[in-house]
Amino acid sequence: RYSDWHTRFVFEDRERKLWVGSWRGGIKYHDPETGYTKHFEDNDDEYSSVPDNYAWMMFQSKDGMLWSSTAGPGAQVFKIIREKSIFKHANLGSGDAVQTICGSNAGDLWMGTVKGGLLQVDGEHFEGCRFFDDPQKSVPFKMDLRVDDAHATVFGKVGKIVEDRSGDLWMGKWLVPSGLMRFSPATGEIKTYWHKPENSGSISSNTISDILEDKKGKMWVATANGALNRYDPHADAFKQYNLIGASDKKEPEIKEEYFFCKLYLARDGAIWMAGSGGNKDVTPLTLVRFDPEDESIQKYDLRRAPYQFEWVNGLEEDREGNIWVNTDFNLWKLNPTTKVTTSYSAEFLGTTFLHGMIFDDFGRLWLAGDGLVMFNPADGTSFSYRSASGIKTLPFHRQSVYKDERGWIYFGGNGGVLYFDPKEIGLRHSGAAPEVLITEFSLFDNFASPDGDREPMYRNIWDIPEIRLAHDQDIFTFRFAALDFLYPEGNRHKFILEGYDREWRYAGLEPVASYAKVPPGTYTFRVRAANQNGIWGPEKTIRVIISPPWWATWWAYLLYGSLALAIMYAFYRVQLDRRLEQAEAERLRDLDTVKSRLYTNITHEFRTPLTVILGMAQQVENELGKMSSEGAGTADRQFMTSGLSLIRRNGHNLLSLVNQMLDLAKLESGKMQVNMQQGDVVNYLRYLVESFHSYAESKGVRVHFLSDEDAFTMDYDPEKLQQVVVNLLSNAVKFTPANGHVYVDVRFEKGADRRGINAAEENIVIRVRDTGIGISEEQLPHIFDRFYQGDDSQTRQNEGSGIGLALTMELVRLMDGDISVKSQPGHGAEFAVALSVHRNAPEQKTAMPLNVIEAGEALPEKSAEKENILSSIPEGPVSAPLILVVEDNPDVVAYLASCLPQYRLLVGKDGGEGIEIARESVPDLIITDVMMPHKAGYEMCRTLRSNERTSHIPIIMLTAKADMESKLEGLEKGADAYLAKPFLKEELLVRIRKLLEMRSHLQQHYLSSAGLSEEMETVRDLPQVPALEDQFVKKVRQVVEAHLDRGDFDVERLCREMAMSHSQLHRKLSALTGLSATRFIRYVRLNKAKELLRDPVLSITSIAYDTGFNDPGYFSRVFKQEFGATPQEWRELQEPELV
Repeated sequence: RYSDWHTRFVFEDRERKLWVGSWRGGIKYHDPETGYTKHFEDNDDEYSSVPDNYAWMMFQSKDGMLWSSTAGPGAQVFKIIREKSIFKHANLGSGDAVQTICGSNAGDLWMGTVKGGLLQVDGEHFEGCRFFDDPQKSVPFKMDLRVDDAHATVFGKVGKIVEDRSGDLWMGKWLVPSGLMRFSPATGEIKTYWHKPENSGSISSNTISDILEDKKGKMWVATANGALNRYDPHADAFKQYNLIGASDKKEPEIKEEYFFCKLYLARDGAIWMAGSGGNKDVTPLTLVRFDPEDESIQKYDLRRAPYQFEWVNGLEEDREGNIWVNTDFNLWKLNPTTKVTTSYSAEFLGTTFLHGMIFDDFGRLWLAGDGLVMFNPADGTSFSYRSASGIKTLPFHRQSVYKDERGWIYFGGNGGVLYFDPKEIGLRHSGAAPEVLITEFSLFDNFASPDGDREPMYRNIWDIPEIRLAHDQDIFTFRFAALDFLYPEGNRHKFILEGYDREWRYAGLEPVASYAKVPPGTYTFRVRAANQNGIWGPEKTIRVIISPPWWATWWAYLLYGSLALAIMYAFYRVQLDRRLEQAEAERLRDLDTVKSRLYTNITHEFRTPLTVILGMAQQVENELGKMSSEGAGTADRQFMTSGLSLIRRNGHNLLSLVNQMLDLAKLESGKMQVNMQQGDVVNYLRYLVESFHSYAESKGVRVHFLSDEDAFTMDYDPEKLQQVVVNLLSNAVKFTPANGHVYVDVRFEKGADRRGINAAEENIVIRVRDTGIGISEEQLPHIFDRFYQGDDSQTRQNEGSGIGLALTMELVRLMDGDISVKSQPGHGAEFAVALSVHRNAPEQKTAMPLNVIEAGEALPEKSAEKENILSSIPEGPVSAPLILVVEDNPDVVAYLASCLPQYRLLVGKDGGEGIEIARESVPDLIITDVMMPHKAGYEMCRTLRSNERTSHIPIIMLTAKADMESKLEGLEKGADAYLAKPFLKEELLVRIRKLLEMRSHLQQHYLSSAGLSEEMETVRDLPQVPALEDQFVKKVRQVVEAHLDRGDFDVERLCREMAMSHSQLHRKLSALTGLSATRFIRYVRLNKAKELLRDPVLSITSIAYDTGFNDPGYFSRVFKQEFGATPQEWRELQEPELV
């Protein structure tokens, strides 16, 4: 029955419930089964009210929601919610607001209000008492506590309340510098703690930010200057911890621009402190962890972006130990272990601001904004609860949030408190996922329509799949709307322009997406919408194609590419031509290098035999002249025979070098032919190997011939095979030390050789293997290069021109074969020659021609004769100067011996041996070659010059290196003379004589130097003499003078002092002073005595003893022998000078 109503509709929903709408009477609900009836009218104080009483129509959507419309002023469409609201309200009346909430030990709630002061409320029924600023406004409650006029403003704007274990309340006012208040509800006593600069035990600031009580009952207070204070109840004072900048300096400056708004006690007992800077010159958002046990501080800067001030409204810890910070517009999560931060904007969470937060018992985070937001950190989902969900207390106040022991959550705000039990909510939400519609497209802030001038659309924006724009239409805007009208202000939108945006962006209060300066390309605009409960609907997409200008089209790029390719090709051609020119220049340089190397090697090889040939030819000519005038004797005939042998042997050496060069030239020009004949190749190879036995035995090397066949007939070129085998055998014997072995192994193999050298059906493989020094890895790739030689050390033991192996390889290839080498330093080398087996040439018995033996003479076959030359060098006169000849060519040594019959000779085969002989024998002069094995002449010269035993010895260098650079290098290393091969015998003899005469002059200097005292020598004008020799004489003299008074100081003791053998010291002193070691000691003693005789006070006998003479008579005799007068006579001759 509905009196005074004008019924507009009667609607039965799917659950067979009746809804009746009337004009001016609202909506009536009736359940026929239970008889329950409810009336919905326009009433602002009721959650279940309707917007107005003029009901118009009703329908039920697919998701079961009931929708109704009104026709009164401000007509609306709204959704009817039949569930019972889980959100409850406690109203304080209009005009007041709850700023802070705190639980008490008794289960009550303490609330700080803006106007009412301090309110104590029953935890379940919200009954209690109030403390007003104005006593006249006091309202009687169950407990009536008032304040007098003197305390009229004590509890106004209380921003923080904490009840300690004793029941006292600790309070601070919101942004009011009113100190820290301590109130006892039991006694009504109030005490305020003020900051006093002169008192270090006072609180750090009068503006209180936050208060907490730790697990031990200690009170901690944060103040606006960024300091943390701990209250000491025994001293009734505070200890300050200045957390701002504490990680940089011990006593940081406290700045009032900081407002640390929140404290939190973590499960591990640490205190977390978060706050914002109120000045752009300080860090906007800072988080500090403080450990009360060790007072350590760890600082985290959550945001390093440009300055934006935000209040810190919440600080919490989740179950995983992450720290959450709630600022005005952002939610931050910090992992203290990894220091990784994550942020969520207020827009993402479905609100415009965030004024507080707290975790419920299920790990969900509740945040106060322009509604209530539940955020699930586990999956990142959020749900919004607004007026449609029963929330009437709006807006919420900062930090006005509390959770009691039951798990109930309280949010304070304008008009009262919103409280609820999270267990009743779960993850419930209502409403279907809303669709979204793109409603408008604008170019340059101008609405674009299908019929406009130069418009990109041919239909309305919501009907087309794509938009095409010109390249200059790069500033555009999309407008869109969510199709959810229950609470449109709670709808959220996110969008992305794929290809341009990196991530989804959230729209603000106005659902719009604007873009500027978008480059040409193809993009997809995607937009989604969510209702107030965070339910995201399907996305709407539209493709945006921005055409490029003509100069950026594909055909323009094709043109650019073609031009670029043309330029690149031109550049490539230029570079190629340049590289070819450089390669040609490099080839010419390499050719010059090869020619220079060839010139150096060949001239060296030519100069050595030419020296012997020309020298011996001149001597033979001279001797022939003598023989014609005087008649030839036996000695003359022996000299003639020896000289002619040297000339013949070195002539063969020259002929061999010339033949090798001619063969190499023929091979290059292709004029050398292969003369194959069929015969027994095994017998021929055996003969060639046996021809080397005498030479190898003279070197202490054994040569072995091995073959798996006693005889084998095939086609081969005897002359060229001989050259190949002789070259390989010669090298093997040369580079194998005494007691070594050389093996020539002949094998016949079916099919391809195991190295893959030759793939004929049958091959003969000749392997020449030795146990010598081997070839280094660096030299192996170049071993067959023309004119290539190893270094000047071991591989120069038997130096050559670098032609032999190159010629060998060319000859093997000419015979349709291959050659390879493998080696390991210290373990010998193995050369393998593979030749194809054929039997096509006419059969002919190969005679062993004499040219093999003659060729053997050109090779080191007669080397035994050379070795005999060294042992047959005649000895010169006993008193003749001793000359050391260091030369690795025995023929040159023999020639030098024939040039120097008037001298005694010592011979060294290389630089190393020359150094040892020079140190041991200390010769009067050294003649050395430059290019020698083991140690070159330059290195030997440098070594001898740096040793005091041998530094005085004159050195003459004989070498084929006749260029000025080599000559200067030799003189720089310490050579006294440098003669190029071939040299004149007369020039060599003059050089030797002059150097020995120069040493004679130096002997006079050293002899006089040995007789002077140190004091006299400092004022003596010395000639230019070698410093090392001069120092040596001084050193010997000083050693003798140090033992001058000891008569038993003899040569043996002097040798020990000088660390030299008797012969070395004797040779050295004889070369420098002309005195033996014994005479040198006596000479120093006598000169010292002559000096002492100038003092008339000293007796001759005492002077004799002081200078080491045990017999004064002997002293007088030797003094007279040395100076021509007795000591007494010499003193008398000096008396006029002394007077």
